[in-house]
Amino acid sequence: MQPGQYEAISWAAGSHAVIAMDNVLAQLWEHHTPTSAMQSILDWCKRRPAGSPLWMITVVSIETEMPDGRAREIASEFPRYFSSFAMVVEGTGFRVALVRSLLTGMALASPKRVTPLLASTVDEGAALLARESRGAFDAHELVATIADVRRQIAR
Repeated sequence: MQPGQYEAISWAAGSHAVIAMDNVLAQLWEHHTPTSAMQSILDWCKRRPAGSPLWMITVVSIETEMPDGRAREIASEFPRYFSSFAMVVEGTGFRVALVRSLLTGMALASPKRVTPLLASTVDEGAALLARESRGAFDAHELVATIADVRRQIAR
């Protein structure tokens, strides 16, 4: 995977981007978490070959709105498709703790129980996920791609 080589699954400038890079899915929630984006992720996952390894990283910025009930319901299906995932919730304080709790709860509500790897930075999340994947992807390339996509969708 080279930085910039990815498939856009859901993309809205100023809002969010969901991209796939080989066997890594990155959800980048900058401001909004629309139900339509969650459905696009689920549809994409269902099209993948059954049993193929997939690593996910979710990045939630300090300005991201909470997903609605339907979006949370759809997201609770995601863990059945992932080998493991890292959850990056940027920032500090009560709101960040609340978001981490909500996202962890969504993961635990899934039919496939998965404990997310929690991180507060993209660098940390990518490193944790790369280690968990036993080198299935390069953490530095993932960080560079995420930074590039975030620049592209910035307002």
